[in-house]
Amino acid sequence: MLKNIVKKLAAIFLRESANLRLYRYKRLYPGLGITASVHINDNGGKLIYGRNVNIHELVLLELSPDSQVWLGNNTFVARAGLIHPSSEQEIYIGEYATIQERCLLSGSVNIGRYTVIAPNFYASSGAHYFDIIPELTIRDQDSLVMNDPTYAELRQGRPIKIEEDCWIGINVSVMGGVTVGKGSVIGANSVVTKDIPPYSVAVGAPAKVIKKRLDFVPPLELDWANIQHRPYFYTGFRVDNASFQKNMVGIIGYSKCTICISPPKAVSHLCIEAAALIPNAAISIAGIRHLMGMELTTYQFDVSEFATAYFDIHISSDAVQIHREESVFRITRVWFIHATT
Repeated sequence: MLKNIVKKLAAIFLRESANLRLYRYKRLYPGLGITASVHINDNGGKLIYGRNVNIHELVLLELSPDSQVWLGNNTFVARAGLIHPSSEQEIYIGEYATIQERCLLSGSVNIGRYTVIAPNFYASSGAHYFDIIPELTIRDQDSLVMNDPTYAELRQGRPIKIEEDCWIGINVSVMGGVTVGKGSVIGANSVVTKDIPPYSVAVGAPAKVIKKRLDFVPPLELDWANIQHRPYFYTGFRVDNASFQKNMVGIIGYSKCTICISPPKAVSHLCIEAAALIPNAAISIAGIRHLMGMELTTYQFDVSEFATAYFDIHISSDAVQIHREESVFRITRVWFIHATT
């Protein structure tokens, strides 16, 4: 009996040993920058990460069933944070984003590229329920939502999106369903309860816009060499100076990206001058698809029915599998021409 007790104690010691745990993580997640005090509880989820990803001391990753945590290239998560996607949901941290100490990300949260987040950040897409049947306790209403098929839709929560190039100050909370627009700054101690427009500065509880970082007015055309046009290569592009120095002609884009350009009133075609960086690439906008070449070529898209300034670009390939943060094409110009009848 004593021998069995000793064996069990030894097994517990080995299982809980920080160094042994680190060794196991290094084998499971090769190339991931991680310390011995990090815990990754895999309950049926998936951790996907890029190059030069670093997770510091005492961070806890809870991988719920069929959930996903995606850490892009060159991301950094500081000490004592909690990253906990809900079942079948995703927490995404885009490349070059940094999150400082004691962050808490829960549910479905998307943090865009280049975003900088200060300590004590809170973002949760979930909620407790207090007004479904107000006569019941909040705990009983939570249980009702989780178990009664009538309320199945509520279980998905309200996803949070913080777009690219944002700066979130210390002690900020972002509530479920909120989108913080690209390039925005959220002041310290703010509670963000409503969407924030792009390139805004917002402060307070609840947060209110007090000024604009720049006047966000989509131009009639985009030119990669014009620094004033960079904000309108809206998402999914490498717009940092280091990338521009490496790629002297054009802006590098990923498989899913968005441009922002003011549509003309007349019936028009959207023209994009671009070149593929991968074999057998195709470019699609609004359901229209063109095969791409490796040389700069102009592609036209009939977008007459789309009265919007935002156009989603999708790049696909029949030859290779495309990684989420893989450079797949370069783009130099975007403009409209009047459609001929």
